[in-house]
Amino acid sequence: MNYMKAQLIEAVETEQSKSVRNKLCDTLSVLAGSMLSEGGEWPELTPKLFQWAAVQGPIKKAALTVLAVLAEYLGRALFQGQFVEQVKQVLLSSISAPNEIETREAAVRATAKYVSILENAQEREFFAPLLGPMLAVVADALNSSDDLVARHTVELLIEVAEADNVAFFKPCIEQVLEAMRQIAAAPTLDDDTRHLAMELILTVIEAKPGMVRKKMPGLVDATFQIGLQWMLEIEEDSPWSISGQETDDVELTSYEFGLECMDRLALKIGGEPREKSLTWKNLMDRHEEHYSSAS
Repeated sequence: MNYMKAQLIEAVETEQSKSVRNKLCDTLSVLAGSMLSEGGEWPELTPKLFQWAAVQGPIKKAALTVLAVLAEYLGRALFQGQFVEQVKQVLLSSISAPNEIETREAAVRATAKYVSILENAQEREFFAPLLGPMLAVVADALNSSDDLVARHTVELLIEVAEADNVAFFKPCIEQVLEAMRQIAAAPTLDDDTRHLAMELILTVIEAKPGMVRKKMPGLVDATFQIGLQWMLEIEEDSPWSISGQETDDVELTSYEFGLECMDRLALKIGGEPREKSLTWKNLMDRHEEHYSSAS
């Protein structure tokens, strides 16, 4: 077993093919997580990971990948000694430029895995310096037209929000929500990216409606307007616009996502019943007017 572990580490270090190196890294990650979670030992691994993390290039991403998987397998067992302090320093040095965007995405993934297992305000404060850089990865990815990295990063932010009921975001909630609002409202961005940004907004509203009303009183209305705009969109040659029939094998359209947005807002945001009915009546009136004029 020791020989196999040593060979696997050497293979990750020396492999030149990106796809093969990624598979080797995944194998090493799962082996380490499984072994250590079952009481096994791999004393050479941790020093090697921190050594890799200090080097620019693909090997840094490999270290971040393994650290993320260890958090999934070992959870709170990692919060002992100086290990978490060292991990935090690795994350801080990896998540910002001039690191490559793929390395930064890997740092966001690792950060999300550790933040998801935090249990108290002190621990969240300890990791708080990573929140701003996580948002910066989204912005930089979009500015460089890397929608895939942007989507993956927003997905990880949603994962964090769901794991701790938005507690990690609370100190900077306005910054997080405003960034997502701008993405959701940007017509030039990919629909999937915009939908994910809206999903994060809705996740926060559903978890903390009172906090949203207090800190960003205009957000609910802005979210409503974005959802309404999506409902008024019909994609050319879409099955819905042609036949009026839904299909089960297509991705959620902007119309469908906008409708879901409205439903979730109506269920979660309070108000007098008369006010709610008026809001929905206005929505449907505008909806019908749009299609009447289109026809």
